[in-house]
Amino acid sequence: TTTTTTTTTTTTATTTPTNFYFCGRYLDTPFNVTPTTTIIYIGHEGGTLTNIHLTYNQSKVFLYNPDTKVLREDNYPVNRVLQQRFFLIEKVKDANIIGILVGTLQ
Repeated sequence: TTTTTTTTTTTTATTTPTNFYFCGRYLDTPFNVTPTTTIIYIGHEGGTLTNIHLTYNQSKVFLYNPDTKVLREDNYPVNRVLQQRFFLIEKVKDANIIGILVGTLQ
């Protein structure tokens, strides 16, 4: 099995003879996402949908929920989330003491 890596300005993609790994998913065909691309995500809201929004913030994203059989445009507040993230990063940088709490579920 041979693996090649292609780097573009928007993402890094790895291809194999049968699959294309893109944004945490294996696809059959490679594709390019431009600002005019419309993305339809089939599934439930969660981390993968958030990653798509943050990675392709100029594209329209629609969410199809297979349980409710509803297709809707997903308006994710990318700017607000990034501002909150940058604020928290600066807050951590200003801290004198940082603690990490580790626990188990057992």
